[in-house]
Amino acid sequence: MVEDVPSFQIRRIHYIVDQLKEQGQNVTEWLVRRKAGLKTNLDTKAENVLREHTE
Repeated sequence: MVEDVPSFQIRRIHYIVDQLKEQGQNVTEWLVRRKAGLKTNLDTKAENVLREHTE
């Protein structure tokens, strides 16, 4: 089974957000993007998930 790009992006966002929270760090959009290795051109669904989880 192959994972599509939006699903991968969303999975990475959730993983990084969880990691940052465990470490007691602020969950900011730029930090999640950087740690998840995501470019500026996210899928619309992934962009919405990112905004829901960041300050």
